[in-house]
Amino acid sequence: MNCAPTEGRSPQGERWHRLLAFGATAATIALFVGPLLALSQYYAHAYASGENNARVYQVAALIREHQTVDDLLVLDESFGSDAGGVDELRALRYLLAFDDRPAKVLKITPRRLEEELETRSSLLIVLSGRQLREVNRLPLRALTPRPERGSEIGLFRLQAGY
Repeated sequence: MNCAPTEGRSPQGERWHRLLAFGATAATIALFVGPLLALSQYYAHAYASGENNARVYQVAALIREHQTVDDLLVLDESFGSDAGGVDELRALRYLLAFDDRPAKVLKITPRRLEEELETRSSLLIVLSGRQLREVNRLPLRALTPRPERGSEIGLFRLQAGY
């Protein structure tokens, strides 16, 4: 907007024009800065309460470190439910998709894992401490420290022909 006086414009019209320009600028600033203030409060709350994806990034890094070309990555459909719901599972699947690492999501039971081993030579399985107790009859090889509590996560390999 050009706020310079023009010929034929009255001083009152000029003031009106400047007032409109100032109002438009103030409204634009409010529209951009207002949501940022609320967003900063949201992030401060999320950081203080521990609502972040740190665990998801850690699990993705462990998968990148340990997965071989023979491994089928298996995730339980309840992954993350102990930490607040399906958001962790969704976030992990997105991270794995960016790395071009497909994962099979299913309800993990010993029988389901044995069925998956019929088509693959090796499974890489992400298990919580609670899930580990449910599949303890299988010869899982721990690739990370075994989870002690129900909400802790561990990475395990199950080989065909055990």
